Amino acid sequence: MRWAWVVDDSPERYEVLGLFLQSRWGVEAVRFSPEVPEDFGEAWVVSLDYHLAGCTALEALKRLPPERLAGRLYVVHSTAGLEATLLEDWLRKQGLEVIRYPYTLIRMEVRPKRRLGRSGPVQPPG
Repeated sequence: MRWAWVVDDSPERYEVLGLFLQSRWGVEAVRFSPEVPEDFGEAWVVSLDYHLAGCTALEALKRLPPERLAGRLYVVHSTAGLEATLLEDWLRKQGLEVIRYPYTLIRMEVRPKRRLGRSGPVQPPG
């Protein structure tokens, strides 16, 4: 099963981000967290906001071992301008595949066709 992980501390964005990842990359499920986890597991796509509650996504990612970052696509959905560019550049320097797609564009592209449950799209096990 292909699934995605969204790292964003704004739960009101979860529905739109989940629908975008499902329609754009065909993921079957989306997991959400307000901070960068210790391990992304088998996530095929990771979508990141720059500013998180405790620190920035860039600060948190720098603390992870490189092998935990490899093998997945990263979507920087942050609208933070320069900071999002710093995150995108750092991910590229690690040899990772990165796409910049600001949330404002995602929101214009995705028109939620159905209301999801309170927990959003189905969460993968684990």
